[in-house]
Amino acid sequence: PGPIVTHFTSGDMAILPVPLMIIPGSLDREAIDRLS
Repeated sequence: PGPIVTHFTSGDMAILPVPLMIIPGSLDREAIDRLS
């Protein structure tokens, strides 16, 4: 998937107590609202 996703899904980061969403910078506010 890429280095950012790998970083957040490996080691201690894989047990974050909160949800983590990585959102592409190409999405506008309306598209982000539709995801949530």
